[in-house]
Amino acid sequence: MTPTAEMIDAGWKAGLGLNKLQVERILVAALAVARRPAVTDAMVNAADSVLSRRRPGIPDETIRMAIAAALSAQAACVEWQKMGSAPKDGTMLRLLVNPDKEAFTAFDDSLTPFETIGFNNLGNTEEDRWEFAGWDWSQDCFITGRGEVIGWAQMLEPSP
Repeated sequence: MTPTAEMIDAGWKAGLGLNKLQVERILVAALAVARRPAVTDAMVNAADSVLSRRRPGIPDETIRMAIAAALSAQAACVEWQKMGSAPKDGTMLRLLVNPDKEAFTAFDDSLTPFETIGFNNLGNTEEDRWEFAGWDWSQDCFITGRGEVIGWAQMLEPSP
């Protein structure tokens, strides 16, 4: 299992003094040995062995709390559908996008896949192209995103 942006954000937002890259490394190592949602000593040890090389001295309890926060967010994670099954009739969708490394338009300051919204209007325009929201980091505004769309999900239902 690969850590999602939601999992990394949850670990980072836990306020444990770790940056997102450290949280991502913790999760990659921990999830490689994960068998169940509970945080195990094996997960903490795997994460600690990765972190010790770059930033020694992070307490095991801090690592454990970061993993626990991220795993609790996993329940809310999106089950992304394969692109071959995506509607192409102009329906607004949640999209998972690998950012274009040359024209960086991701919402996070990261090259990990990011979630955005967009559509493909092939059914109405005969042009098979994904349009999605991106972010211009130099102008601080929304722009047409660039990158490879790798997954999709329906929009969330509004709360009652």
